Amino acid sequence: MQRPVVFLTQYVMCGASMVLTGMFSLSFAIHHSDELTFFTIFSAALMLMIGICIDLSKYIFWIHRSSPIYLILSVLLGFFSLSASVAFFINQEERDIEEKRIETMTYQSYSKKIATLISLIQTKQEAAEKRLNSRYHEQWNKADKTIEEIEQLSEKLNLLESGRSSVGITDARKNSAVSSFFVSISEVFDIPVKTVTVAAFSLLSVLIEVCSMGIIGINHKTQASKSAEIVAINGREIALSDVSMKKIATLKTSITDKSEKSLSIRVLVKKYSLSYQNTKYALDDLVRDGTVIKIGNKYRYSKSVVPTQS
Repeated sequence: MQRPVVFLTQYVMCGASMVLTGMFSLSFAIHHSDELTFFTIFSAALMLMIGICIDLSKYIFWIHRSSPIYLILSVLLGFFSLSASVAFFINQEERDIEEKRIETMTYQSYSKKIATLISLIQTKQEAAEKRLNSRYHEQWNKADKTIEEIEQLSEKLNLLESGRSSVGITDARKNSAVSSFFVSISEVFDIPVKTVTVAAFSLLSVLIEVCSMGIIGINHKTQASKSAEIVAINGREIALSDVSMKKIATLKTSITDKSEKSLSIRVLVKKYSLSYQNTKYALDDLVRDGTVIKIGNKYRYSKSVVPTQS
């Protein structure tokens, strides 16, 4: 039951990391365009695949981390994946806040105030234009006063527009569960909300990276320690561990080099600490190579091979 859990955890954590990196790459393709053209779709798919493949390469390098170059590459890609995850989380949170900010009453009221001011400026501009086209000097003087009023209103409008981006953020954060939690943390510890947000998403991204790469390391180590080669002996499948395979390779090399005087299974089992089945597998393999021949249940060197006399 443990192995399915390990594999499931590995696939979930690695999949999450790959999706986050892929979505981060995808944002470069769709950020500046909302039109669904062939080029936009192709670019989005390409960037998504690039992000996923970069993250997948990180895990492949990590599996072969016994080599220093692959270890360095894996760590570098890990930092990239970590940064991509943090950027994606922050970008999504900012989008969520922006959507909720526009829906707040504070923002709606502020936008109406700006719209009213723009309408007033347009009205006065039309009035000033008519007065300037008049033949009477009195109308010209009134036009000058109207222009001064327009300039004052324009300055007020510019001031309102400059503060528009921050209007309603407080209410929007309260309406978002995640942002509301970050606000509470910032108030308790007297830390800026932005700092809390970056720290929280960084911690989450680090946990994703550590868990995914850790579970791969554990799973790979488990597979390596329990890795086996399935061979058939008399129609029966036998699993040979790495340790057994090394011993079998040593035995076969010794026989091939004509270093073994006796090919008795009992003697070879004792000498190489192999099981009967594994020793028989090695000898049968050499029979197929022509190095050894089998007579009944006994093994002998073929006529072309003479054991070394010591």
